[in-house]
This record gives sequence, C-alpha cells and structure tokens, in this order.
Amino acid sequence: MLNKLNEEGPLPLGTILVSWDVVAMFPNIDLNLGITAVSKALNKRACLVPSTKLSVVEAVEICLTSNNSHFGASHFIQAHGTAMGPKKCL
Repeated sequence: MLNKLNEEGPLPLGTILVSWDVVAMFPNIDLNLGITAVSKALNKRACLVPSTKLSVVEAVEICLTSNNSHFGASHFIQAHGTAMGPKKCL
C-alpha cells in the first residue's frame, strides 16, 4: 500500500500515516464461554424466575448472535465471539 502511495506522488505536507489493529482495539470473548458464564451467574439467583435457560439465556443468545453495527452505507454482523467494546484508556 505504501508503494502505491509513493507511485501516485508525494503526500501533502503535514500528512501523517497511521494504522490501527482493530482486533486489539475491540477484543471479544468466545460466545459459548460467555453464555456459560451468564448461565452460571444467573443460576446462583435466590429466585430462579424467570427460567435461566428458557428465557434469560435464550434472550442473551439472540442479542449476542444478532449483534450488528452500521458503518458508512454498510451493515455488519458480529460473526466471531462476543463484542466487549473498546479498551478504556487510563
């Protein structure tokens, strides 16, 4: 890519080239591990109504497997893992 930029001529004065590692910026956890963790936490409730497996986990699964985002004119579906959002800068 940089070679192509060089072939097309010099960049404007003050141009700064940057690159981001999107995978590192937006980490994810395995979907099955996430569902297991949610199930274990919900099963520790004193009152198990609504049902952990038949309602709460099912709703979580729908949310996590139907997660999409919009960028420009395109829509993207989260196809791998469970999104955790960007890392916080301290």
